[in-house]
Amino acid sequence: MHRVRGRASYTSVSPSLAKLPPAREQDSKRQERKDRKHRGRVPSRSSAAIRWHKSIAYTTAGLGLKCDTRLRRRRPLVVRTKQLRKDGDGQRRSVNLTDEQQAICQTARDLDVGSSLKIQAFAGTGKTTTLAAIAESLGQRKFLYLVFNRAAADQAEHKMPSNVMVRTAHALAFRSVGYVYKSRLAGSPWAWFPYLKEKMPRALDSVVRMGRDATSAGALIIRILEQFLRTTDGAIGAIHAPYWCDDNVAATAGYAAEALWKNICKHNSTAPVTHDCYLKLFYLQGRELAPRDWTVMLDEAQDADPVILGLLERHKGARIVVGDKYQQLYQWRGAVNALSRMRSDNGELSLTRTFRFGADAAEWTNRVLEIIGEKLRIVPAPHRTTVSVEERSVAVDALLARTNAGALDEAIHGLERRRKIHVMGGADALIRLIRGAWDLRRGRSASGDLAMFASWDELKAAANGEKNGSPGDPALRVLVRLIRERDRKVLHMCRRLEKCVESSAAAQITVSTVHKAKGLEWPRVLMSSDFNQFVELEKGKPIIDMEEACIMYVALTRAQEKLLLSPACLEAIAASAATKAGCVPSQDSRGAKSTVQLRRARFHRTSPERSN
Repeated sequence: MHRVRGRASYTSVSPSLAKLPPAREQDSKRQERKDRKHRGRVPSRSSAAIRWHKSIAYTTAGLGLKCDTRLRRRRPLVVRTKQLRKDGDGQRRSVNLTDEQQAICQTARDLDVGSSLKIQAFAGTGKTTTLAAIAESLGQRKFLYLVFNRAAADQAEHKMPSNVMVRTAHALAFRSVGYVYKSRLAGSPWAWFPYLKEKMPRALDSVVRMGRDATSAGALIIRILEQFLRTTDGAIGAIHAPYWCDDNVAATAGYAAEALWKNICKHNSTAPVTHDCYLKLFYLQGRELAPRDWTVMLDEAQDADPVILGLLERHKGARIVVGDKYQQLYQWRGAVNALSRMRSDNGELSLTRTFRFGADAAEWTNRVLEIIGEKLRIVPAPHRTTVSVEERSVAVDALLARTNAGALDEAIHGLERRRKIHVMGGADALIRLIRGAWDLRRGRSASGDLAMFASWDELKAAANGEKNGSPGDPALRVLVRLIRERDRKVLHMCRRLEKCVESSAAAQITVSTVHKAKGLEWPRVLMSSDFNQFVELEKGKPIIDMEEACIMYVALTRAQEKLLLSPACLEAIAASAATKAGCVPSQDSRGAKSTVQLRRARFHRTSPERSN
């Protein structure tokens, strides 16, 4: 190891650069002579060390390499039991690594170029800490840490060592492709609708003539183009139309979407360009995420879309993907599970020790994992997390519902009790969705996310999956059921929702769907009564609904100190276990015949003032 007067060498240079080129040695000697002349003394050892380190920095900069000019001791290339992590003030603090994390770091050290490693990280098991430890133990390597949004990137910047570049896929694509379209960038796909009306009226009219109004026709074209952008397909067509769409309408709208895409790709066009557009072009042009000698780490791999997965598979260097396959909630929107799709040269390693919840909550989560056939079990944190069954709402920090309808009901119930309620994702989006569905029910045109539907019947077909055996859209199915059951009352409920506070910091209770609660945690969490049984009998055989099982799993793993289950939620888990075991589910002690009855009892409850 190269030393300077007894001082250890520094980590910012590789061993191949330890010896300076002759020209730089002459420059260093010339600088020493100047020091003697002007200062009248020989430079101290510390000054020589600093000057030597700066010359190393200049040398590496000339070679196109990044160099940290701070004096640091050389880190050994061994896996540490502790990782230095930055806290909120930017200071480095020690973090103990579990045996599983150390084993993963050791396996990552042996990764060759072109090989891959998959990590199944259960809820709260410290996957970001593990990835930071991998990079910390391999300080001579360069890493690209790929995250899905800017907020996650900003948070990861404070946790990762200096040899890790944290980026979103869109940020990488913008630097290579997207900057060309900077003047035409649009934040929403709806920016294409005015362009269709003004610049492409014939394409829009061709879909209108199929029995739709202009808004519905434009929304359908936009939906087809959005679906194309999320795939690795090279051409756009009717195959990207919604499953509920008529074949003739799908073909006509597909041609219109293809014409719009061609205009978007033209450099002299005025067509708006969304962020997914230049990411798609980045993929189609065969671009690379990082150089061959870099290791790419993908977080939340269970929710990667085909474009991200395609870019990851194209990378010629080492790849590390980490995620939780039981938190895959967006498969029906086109997300793919990279953990199951990618080949791994080292098998699949696991993180099972959670730092979020204690033994009682882990027991309930492990019960769900056992029912769905998972062999691994979550090891609880040392602190206590109590679990209890509550029929009525008590003091909690967050209330989780499976559906938008459940979140709506819980938010209104909290407002009736004069609580300050915050709806995760904003109450305005939920209000617009409900009012749009009501407009379709009354025979009027909808706006926003429902604008592509020409009628109430078309919305029901999309919800129920009445074409080609499709399972349908679960979110739309709940919305249709809400309008049917509540009818005109939904308008009164929307007016009440306008009283919700905008910030979670100003709220007493945060109401959220399970989908929006992913990645979040609260001290006290109540699970609402709209969770479904996730094992059903089909032709005498138990069939596991993995979507419902994942929703239950995510909800059970959000609480740190106290987890409260509604009776209907408890019944759904018990019925699933009994069905999987081949037994007939027992009746609830309160005389309820099914989970549905328990759920309706919660949905249609009266306010405390009236019940007394």
